[in-house]
Amino acid sequence: MIKKAGIYKSNSDGVASLTTILVIVLLILIVAISITALSLNESSSSYNQSNTVAAQEYAEAGARDALQKLAVNYTYSAPTSTPYTIPFVSNGCGTPPAGCATVSVLNGPGYTGSTSTPIVINSTGAVANNSIEVQVNVILDQPNEYGQIATTTWQEISQ
Repeated sequence: MIKKAGIYKSNSDGVASLTTILVIVLLILIVAISITALSLNESSSSYNQSNTVAAQEYAEAGARDALQKLAVNYTYSAPTSTPYTIPFVSNGCGTPPAGCATVSVLNGPGYTGSTSTPIVINSTGAVANNSIEVQVNVILDQPNEYGQIATTTWQEISQ
């Protein structure tokens, strides 16, 4: 203890102040790290959502492309063993895909375009690790004659 002008002052006062300051700095640091971690997580989630939306758009665009091919030629076919791809960006169908649709058109034996055996279009849009598959069933107005598209039903296939 130090006696100064009749008042005793403890040397531990500075240590207590230093401890308080260190605790406050530590709490501020923990809050800052937590906010940064949440921000990074939100950014990653937003990026993933953006890729999923793009994959959905690419899948739908691929299906529309196949519908156009069928409108021109109702016998058009692209079996699942030899689908065609549509790159939407440079190196779109590379690995990993930057923006690509892979499309198959099941037409012919077993797929006549009637209500009981519709022509089936499967289109998968892919961006990075995200992919969405859309299936379109196509019914022709007069199957095996003129090939006018009468109705289509669209559905997203789970992956």
